[in-house]
Amino acid sequence: MRRVRVGVARDCRSASWCIARWGLAAWWFGNLYEGLVGVPQLLADSRAERTPGLFAAGSPVRYWAPVAATALASTGVAWVQSWHAGADRRLLTATATCLGSAMGVSVHLIRTVNIPLLTEDKPLTARDRQRLIATWHRGNAVRLALLGTGAAAFTRLARARG
Repeated sequence: MRRVRVGVARDCRSASWCIARWGLAAWWFGNLYEGLVGVPQLLADSRAERTPGLFAAGSPVRYWAPVAATALASTGVAWVQSWHAGADRRLLTATATCLGSAMGVSVHLIRTVNIPLLTEDKPLTARDRQRLIATWHRGNAVRLALLGTGAAAFTRLARARG
């Protein structure tokens, strides 16, 4: 009798690979959700009612910190395992480049948009509010494209392991 392996079971040969795939999916879908519901707009609109702070109520940092740490650490472990196993260097490079670039975009958005929206208590002008929101949405679109491409390359690496 022939055994057939399909889906996630085939691609998750170790805990690091399974956690990495979950983390990348959570990162992508989380940013898609934030864009669809307009989290920067919500943060800007609620500034008067919120206590300023990165970890204050309503801050995305509270749910992104554990997801980011898990996604990055497990993906890094799986990437290193693939490198040592002699996996396709082009896929490894594509994965690292895309996910590293997505992380860079995230850092940029955190520094230029999230920190001002979350920590400053001075009122925003309409122009500053619009600039911050537009910057976040443009950056998030780039980040989603990078994450999708990086996750696709990572998935191809996982399937090539099988």
